[in-house]
Parts: sequence; structure tokens; C-alpha cells
Amino acid sequence: MSESPSDRSPGAAGDDGPLRRVWRRLRRRDRGEEIREAIQEIIEEAPELRDAPANEPALGEEERALFANILRLRGRTVSDVMVPRADILAMPVDTSLEDTVRLMQREAHSRYPVYRESLDDTIGMVHMKDVMPYWNSGRKFHLRDVLRRVIFAAPTLPV
Repeated sequence: MSESPSDRSPGAAGDDGPLRRVWRRLRRRDRGEEIREAIQEIIEEAPELRDAPANEPALGEEERALFANILRLRGRTVSDVMVPRADILAMPVDTSLEDTVRLMQREAHSRYPVYRESLDDTIGMVHMKDVMPYWNSGRKFHLRDVLRRVIFAAPTLPV
């Protein structure tokens, strides 16, 4: 019998590292237990996970910080984490490869919204890793060809 995608957990088959243990802990939580409580327990258990055998990766400070940040999102809305419109760095869909790379180098962000006539007409998002294969390759570049889908969310939506 094969596993469904929802049954699969992070990590390679046979791996019992910290990510797999975290995944199992979240899946086995009591019916009444909130995910928040399970994550809090994972953070508190982190020192024991850090003392894992040498052949298993440990749950480090970065992973613990990630889980703690997840807990801090409770009660936050999309508007709390949005970039103000005046601060958005975006580019028109007809931007050349040279100008795209120049903006990415100068501003040091990895993702940028792409629009037709104005920011009100956003048609996608470009990621730096999708642009770089074109740099010095001689391949014809059109920003439209590397666009990724963007998600539009109401400002009142919980994060």
C-alpha cells in the first residue's frame, strides 16, 4: 500500500532526525490540543533534541527560533506583515534583463512584484533564482516567461 502525500513526513525514508520527530509530535497531538501547544512543547524539548546521537542532525537554535516566530504570529493579520505600498519595489513587465539584474543587485531583495501599467495591475512576481540562469547565457529573456503567481489576500485575513 502506498502513502498518500498527506501521510508523508519531512526527511528521507528511515530518517528519525529532529524534523521527523517534530512532524510526528504535531501529528500525534491530542484532539483537544492546539497546534500552538504542540509547538510550545517542541521548543521546550529542543535541548533534548540537541543532544541527539552524532549521526542525527540536532534541532538547533535557528529551528527553535523558527518555531518561536511561528507562535508570535498568533493574532496577526496580513496588514500587520504587509510592506507599505510606498515602500514596494516592483518592475514593469517589459523590464530588460540588465535592468532586472541591476535592480536586484542594488536593492538586495530576492523577489519583486511585476506589473503591466501600474502597481494596481500586478501580474506576477519574479524571483532572482529564475532570472540568473539568463545572465550571460545569450538566451532571449522576457520577464513574462519567468513570472510566478502571486497571492492576493485581504488585509484582515489572519496570518
